[in-house]
Amino acid sequence: MRKPSLTTVLGWIGVFCILFAYAGNSFSLLSSQGLVYLLLNVIGSIGIVVEAKQKKDTPALFLNIIWASIACIGILKTAMKI
Repeated sequence: MRKPSLTTVLGWIGVFCILFAYAGNSFSLLSSQGLVYLLLNVIGSIGIVVEAKQKKDTPALFLNIIWASIACIGILKTAMKI
């Protein structure tokens, strides 16, 4: 059995971070304006960007660059409230 590449591992970490954020928000465990939720989305989308870039998966790359950008804007808005 072949060992998965680092980019594949990062992609899977990204998927799990985004799924955990979504589930946490759906089950009222995380607020969509909360720092943990937003950081999970940034980390998750960056992980998927790394794998999508390596595999030349342009739609996933585009989606996750936008996803990370939106989460970063959310983090800045959250930080400005403090």
